[in-house]
Amino acid sequence: MGVFPSAETGTKPYATALTYDIESALAGNALLDGVSKAAVADCLYDLLPNVIGGIPVGTVKTWVSRAQFAQLVERVYLDFDFNYHAWLENMDKAFASWKQANQPV
Repeated sequence: MGVFPSAETGTKPYATALTYDIESALAGNALLDGVSKAAVADCLYDLLPNVIGGIPVGTVKTWVSRAQFAQLVERVYLDFDFNYHAWLENMDKAFASWKQANQPV
């Protein structure tokens, strides 16, 4: 049996889904770690439409320069990354507690 119980073993199939969620999150974070946030910001800035749901978001470009937008994207990424790593640490601790509580007798 693997680290997580699985549907095949007949124990808590939700744990299998959790395994895939964590693996997906790790893979997504690994992809973002190597990406230039300035390049992402440039693409997002260029992709801003003039209007979203009747709100003239295109006017944002009037007040927010490309450089300011790049700083905003970088800040959002850093905040997300910090919270993401804290979440992973909490998940590791929760799993260790669960594993200890569910040791075979």
